[in-house]
Amino acid sequence: MVFKFLDFNGRLTEGVKYDQRLNRLYWVDIIAVEIHFVHLLDSSPIDDYSEEECYRIQSTHRVFNLQDFTDSIGFIGLTTNPGILIVAISQGYGLYDLSSETLTFKADYPQHDPTMRSNDGMIDGNGNMWIGTMSDFHQQTVEPKGKLYMIDGSAITAKIENAYISNGLRWNNGKLYWIDSLTFKLWCFDCNDLKTLSNRRPFIDFKKLLPEVDSPEPDGFTIAENGDFFVSVYNSQKVLHFDRNGQLLDAYSFPAKRITCCCIGGVNMDELFVTSANLNIESPQKFKSNFGDQGGALFRVKLNIKGIPENYYSLNMTDASPIHGF
Repeated sequence: MVFKFLDFNGRLTEGVKYDQRLNRLYWVDIIAVEIHFVHLLDSSPIDDYSEEECYRIQSTHRVFNLQDFTDSIGFIGLTTNPGILIVAISQGYGLYDLSSETLTFKADYPQHDPTMRSNDGMIDGNGNMWIGTMSDFHQQTVEPKGKLYMIDGSAITAKIENAYISNGLRWNNGKLYWIDSLTFKLWCFDCNDLKTLSNRRPFIDFKKLLPEVDSPEPDGFTIAENGDFFVSVYNSQKVLHFDRNGQLLDAYSFPAKRITCCCIGGVNMDELFVTSANLNIESPQKFKSNFGDQGGALFRVKLNIKGIPENYYSLNMTDASPIHGF
């Protein structure tokens, strides 16, 4: 069953991920330029949390506003230091120290187009960050100028170009799975060494699966321990559950049209956490006029399969002590 987990007025709530070292759930609000986290309960044996348990989790909620550093946050990744996050900001990336609330700027993307911004990303099994870009919010149209970069130490390499909205990505069994949202497809590449991409082909076509939805845009997704896929589909109210071969197994519907991202976490690694976006992203004063749509909230589904822990971005010695600002 689907349950509302945290209710707050998020705008473009995205990028949810679980750090099992701290039993902590993170997410971002891209437009509000915020990083959020809560601490989860030490055990989750039942399908739903009680009102008192939800209150206990809500009481641990922390918000970090990064508007002094950047115009948006596309992605946060866990690092080998639990107190430091790697953060994809408007036109590059940096390291954010949660204790001092300071950001160390690391690099801009090479030959970066100022009309583009960071979007979703992921840390690979070698401790490198992959991050996608897309047209910035002030652009009237989404142009196919997005890229997917790999950041290996100080080297930044474009691995995919001419994307509309570079979005969720994951690796599994020598393959990279990657979403370009406005192609309405989850793509598959051969990627045995976690660096070289080849043999691009469509894996799941969401236009064919959801013909009743005007613009069924796949967004963030996760892969379970058994190889199953859980894919958030923007504009559909749904997270779709597929087997390792891309066959649809189940669909979870939520009281929010704009489902954005999902991850599997919790102490038993069997809870699906789902983020959503408000229908009035650009007009916060209208958040209460959504006529039942709960976009901006986080949701939770208890699963009978387990997830895979997040990879950690590899910090070096010079990354240990952030400076104030950049």
